[in-house]
This record gives sequence, structure tokens and C-alpha cells, in this order.
Amino acid sequence: MSLNELYKIFTSSKHSQWIIDAQDVDRLVKVVQLIDAKEILECGTGIGASTAVLAYATKGKVTTLEQYDKCIKIAKELIPQELQGKIEFVKSDPEVYSIPEIKYHYFSAYKEIPFKMYDLVFIDGPSPFLEEESLVNLPNGDIFTLLNNIKPGGYVYVDGRREAVKLMDRHLFPFLEKINQASKFTLYQRTDKIFDKAGDLAHDNLKLGGYFENL
Repeated sequence: MSLNELYKIFTSSKHSQWIIDAQDVDRLVKVVQLIDAKEILECGTGIGASTAVLAYATKGKVTTLEQYDKCIKIAKELIPQELQGKIEFVKSDPEVYSIPEIKYHYFSAYKEIPFKMYDLVFIDGPSPFLEEESLVNLPNGDIFTLLNNIKPGGYVYVDGRREAVKLMDRHLFPFLEKINQASKFTLYQRTDKIFDKAGDLAHDNLKLGGYFENL
């Protein structure tokens, strides 16, 4: 099966409005092949388009997290059987949490994450969810707990999620180096610096410029 034939399975689905676009497909394959990623974590299975593409591209394994049973069911129906041997589906409910060093912000994250050493983390979840009948739609914060489980030189691919990207830029330098960005994606490379706590690049730059000296 060619990559185009694989992608057509998902574009032909009645749920195709939820899948990655063709440019993302090409980029994901190139990223996986560039670093020969063999341990991949996907945060947000959806209906399985990106999951299938990652499994197609890797010689290793894809662990994919999803909060909704219906999405896992659809993904398993659509992803060809020959690729499913490379995929571990993990049902993982989302939760709200905070990070002590990042005041006045809340994040969404998956409760269950298999902690391995990953070559690539693809972030496209959690999706909005209900908590006590209130809609929760927060930036993804799984990266803060995953950083030390990403191999130095490994990649983090963020699909959209601009608010999360802004917070990552501000609080995860110098643990992640941004190497590419466009309107629909951001690509980071993991540095070799061990993550101990989140910093604040915005605060540091203001302090360096003397902003607080006369306050």
C-alpha cells in the first residue's frame, strides 16, 4: 500500500473533517525518517490518520493516546491490519492540572501515559472535554511531564495548538529548540539539558533589559 492509498482511506471517511492535511502527512513521514524514529508517542489518536501515517513511516512502534472510545473504535476500523501490529492504543482520560512554576495557567493532560524513551512526540490532544458539565478547553501540558522521556536529539511535533506553543516557547527554553514553524505546525528538537523545572524566558528577558529596576 502506498502512502497516498493509505491517506485516501481517511479522506474517504465520513469523519474526514478531523484528519491531518496532506502537507502534515508528508512532513510527518520526513520527520520520522530523518531521525529514524522507532519509539513514537502520539497524544491524540483522533480517527487514526496521523497514527496510520506514523506507523507507515516507522520501523518501530507507535503508542497513541486517546480520550474517546468512539475515536479508538473508528481508528481500528480504518487503519489497515498490517499497520496495527506497530500500534499500541491507550485509552487515557484527560485531566486539568497546574505546574507550580507557571502561575495563573492551567493545562490539560492525559492521565495515563506509558513512560518510555521516545524519539518523537506528536501532540494533537487532548481535545476539549466536559468536567462536571463544564467545557474544558486548555492548552496541552503533557510535554512538561514527558521532557525527560524524550531522547536528546528527538523531536516534538505540535499540530496547531498555538496557545500551547506560546507557553512552550516561554517556559521550556533551553530544553527544547524550535527548528521549524508555520501556521499549522511547530517542530522542536530536544536538547541534552535535563529538565528539572520550568523557566520563564519572558521574565528573564525583561529582567535582562532592566524592566524591574525602578519598580
